[in-house]
Amino acid sequence: MLTRFMGAASLLFLGVAAGPLLAQQTTIGGGSCSSSSLNGTYSLSLTGRAVSTAGIFSTVLEANGSATFDGLSMVTITLTEATNQLASTALTWTGTYTVESNCAAMATITSGGSPTLNVMIYNGGKDFLLTGSDATYSYSGSGILQATGCS
Repeated sequence: MLTRFMGAASLLFLGVAAGPLLAQQTTIGGGSCSSSSLNGTYSLSLTGRAVSTAGIFSTVLEANGSATFDGLSMVTITLTEATNQLASTALTWTGTYTVESNCAAMATITSGGSPTLNVMIYNGGKDFLLTGSDATYSYSGSGILQATGCS
């Protein structure tokens, strides 16, 4: 009987102790965000891969450049890209973006291309990760806020 009581008491204690942990909700991205959380020019590294519906790999893309967010809703991405089929080529995308309070954002490119990019803001808006796709590529990349002025 004592063993049964000890087992029940242990479960009750674990339930009470774990309750606050389960009730805590982790905020993705580390806090409350808005469109102003993406503001400025970020160094951007982007990769892409093209795989057919049959699962055949056809093209890989590597690109470096910048993403400039206006802090309201407009984004301009300027890259130099290279693929396994073409040498370095300049690429400029423009579009709009929205930011959720959980620091998840979406950029919709409307000029120069047509990818939709899912952006995860972190480090107080100084960094982001992204994934996305268009009709040709699946993209992944990251950005870091560029320093302003001289150090």
